[in-house]
Amino acid sequence: MTSKTMFGALLVGVIALLSAPGAHAQLDANLVYTPVPPCRIVDTQLAGGALTANSARSIDVTAVVDYGFQGGDASNCAGVGAAGSFAAVALNVTVINPSVSGTLKAYAFLATTPATATAMSFAAGEVRSNFVIVKIDQGASANELTLLSTANAHVTVDVVGYFIVPPTTPVMECVTTAQTSLTIGASGGTGNAISPSCAAGFLSTGTNCESSVWQMPIVYQSKGTCSAQNNSASSATLRASQTCCRVLLQ
Repeated sequence: MTSKTMFGALLVGVIALLSAPGAHAQLDANLVYTPVPPCRIVDTQLAGGALTANSARSIDVTAVVDYGFQGGDASNCAGVGAAGSFAAVALNVTVINPSVSGTLKAYAFLATTPATATAMSFAAGEVRSNFVIVKIDQGASANELTLLSTANAHVTVDVVGYFIVPPTTPVMECVTTAQTSLTIGASGGTGNAISPSCAAGFLSTGTNCESSVWQMPIVYQSKGTCSAQNNSASSATLRASQTCCRVLLQ
């Protein structure tokens, strides 16, 4: 398959993946595609034996350090096995010497066998490859993918990329409380202005103190409280508020 053909197939597969009704794991967020060098995760000629006609074969895709137990590469395939629980995988699937003509399906582990989603059709005795994008299981089971052939056949599976939901990004939201105003008498008068508390779910990150005259310096500040001495010849106002913040995940 040429790179242009593969790219076109990738776009078609992504559109189908995102528009499919009842998409696995509620794939309603933008997915990020991570390409990897083609890496073998399954070779039934080396492990497991040929697929048996009409008998599902479970495949482990994620949380794998070494795919050798499935006949694959003795690595995690450039980070695929360490990428966490991703939403879908891009694969090159090859059917080798099927006993009779038939079809191969690739679908999420534990999902209902799809009626129409066929990875490929093949003829008896041929070697045929196809590029597919498959939603995979997001549950706690070790396996994430199922292969089902209508004929006895060997199969190889090479991963070329995966689709993952972008990680949540923490965002800081900060607000300022209303001000508490306190009138302090002239010529040396003192007072403490106590600001309103932060709303539930917010933490105080600072206390804000203001005086209405230059002759009333802030002499003490603690969490939520402003203290001052008024050295002016007339009464003055001391104001206190708090900056309150919380972390949001987007």
